[in-house]
Amino acid sequence: MKVAHREHHRTYDARGALSLDAVVRAWHRALRGKRSRADVARYSCDAEARLVALHRRLADGRWRPGPYRVFTVREPVVRTIAALPFEDRIVQHALMGVVAPRITRCLAPQTFACIPGRGSHGALASARESTRLRRWCLRLDVRKFFPSVDHGVLRAALSALQRPGEQWIGALEGLLLDHQGPFERAKFWFPGDDLLAGLRPRGIPIGNLTSKWWANLLLSPLDHLLANHLGVRDFVRYMDDLVIFDDSRSRLESIWRRCDESLTRLRLRAHPIKCGIVATRDGVDFLGFRLRRTDGGVAVRIADASVDRFRERMGDLVARYAVDAVEAETVRSHIAAWMGHAGHGHTRALCETVLSEFVFVRTSGRGDDE
Repeated sequence: MKVAHREHHRTYDARGALSLDAVVRAWHRALRGKRSRADVARYSCDAEARLVALHRRLADGRWRPGPYRVFTVREPVVRTIAALPFEDRIVQHALMGVVAPRITRCLAPQTFACIPGRGSHGALASARESTRLRRWCLRLDVRKFFPSVDHGVLRAALSALQRPGEQWIGALEGLLLDHQGPFERAKFWFPGDDLLAGLRPRGIPIGNLTSKWWANLLLSPLDHLLANHLGVRDFVRYMDDLVIFDDSRSRLESIWRRCDESLTRLRLRAHPIKCGIVATRDGVDFLGFRLRRTDGGVAVRIADASVDRFRERMGDLVARYAVDAVEAETVRSHIAAWMGHAGHGHTRALCETVLSEFVFVRTSGRGDDE
């Protein structure tokens, strides 16, 4: 109890607002993996004064999020990312330092995204075991998940986590939700909607730390429908990618209908193409891999699309390396990252084949050819 009391005072100041100590700890978390970025280095050069000023703006209610930075990622699929400036990421870390543990307690054990110690590879391992044990799999995917998140539904879920005297949490969540940016917003209609339903705020940016946790929380009713009401144990959810396993195809069809009803209540739509029931012997697509039950266990192959994207990135790196636009260490890190990901499947021969297709040579005569 004493430890919890001390933690409370490290998070809140005497007025019940976010403490300076909490902001400093959020800065340290925001630094992870970002220290080499120029904007982060500039901020860190005068971090003490900047963090004190940020804390004052937060305490006085004067903080407002800055403009979004937009860029594109190609793995696992091509997506446009909208991310706030580094200082705003500190604010998100401070906010989620309080809210994320509460969200974690709301999530079922079969949910793997965002939660420390689980992650995508933990989700893949769990799906692999269920593929070995069960004959059928229902795969569910939400259509345009982040762009279609309904703000009203999300606010209700977040409000349930807020405790008395924590108005600052609601204020920050409101500012981040209402902040306009160049990210996609989907508009779907649901039974009972009138014309005003088209004005409902929708969409959250993929690049925000808060968005990942909020989106994970939003689908928690689906987890509890499966685990607590339908008695399903063999399912794995990673964000909006959900696989449900059973030995009865007809039972999975019934579960599919119930899940679709739950998504409608959340004002979300199942993807019309990616959802379906497949035999585990024919293969289950999940998180960039294809899992197929065999007589000897489960064959795990990396998806063709992932290999194609890696080949595309490697071709780009070969061209940039040739003209000194990228360093050898960067090339090695890209290769190591993909090899680490692919290594969770039976992909050794494939990796050797793909890597043999590329030769890194400097055309400028620097003499550090790969």
